[in-house]
Amino acid sequence: SIWMAYYKDVENSAEIADGMKSGAADVVIINADNIVETFQVAVAANRALVAQKENIMETKALSTELLFNLSNSSNISRSLAKIGVSATSKRLLLVVFEKPSSKNLKIPKIVGKSASLKLLKKDVNTAYLTKAFKISDAELKLSGDNPLLDALVCRIAGKETRRGAVKTGVMTVGKIESDKPTSKRKNKRKSRQGNCVSKNDDDDDDDTKGKFDA
Repeated sequence: SIWMAYYKDVENSAEIADGMKSGAADVVIINADNIVETFQVAVAANRALVAQKENIMETKALSTELLFNLSNSSNISRSLAKIGVSATSKRLLLVVFEKPSSKNLKIPKIVGKSASLKLLKKDVNTAYLTKAFKISDAELKLSGDNPLLDALVCRIAGKETRRGAVKTGVMTVGKIESDKPTSKRKNKRKSRQGNCVSKNDDDDDDDTKGKFDA
């Protein structure tokens, strides 16, 4: 299972980014501009866990493997820079792989507004995502309740790696609460691979409310 928390209007992203580089936190921090829904992160996290179990991770840590999986580039440095928190990030998604505890979890101080995870899909910048992930008009015209999400999940599921194929599935997503982070919900979405357009981008240039006590 993974737990998530969403923050908007973040004012100290530069400080947070510096802290992440020094390993001062136990959470994965994602630039939420790259996320449509929590399902997208759940698929990437599941892929990271499977790769770890089979000893075929592309990166050195589970946290960076998640960021790498969310990117449409096979270049690790570009992937981390694109998907991770940067000095200019205004919306952040915090992810924890294990059941979080406010007593022993190292969490960076975030100057921003804690928001419901449901707001992720309402805050989506479609123009940015279609350009950043090279999503075609044909993909957006495919059937389904959310073709944009389908396209992004297809990129995760079909991403080629140097160390072999990685099975992709779905895992449980839970909220992060400061006192009792135990609420979970099963993501019941069916497989989205039926709508996938075969495309592997390797030239990249560039509900529940969760909160942390920071």
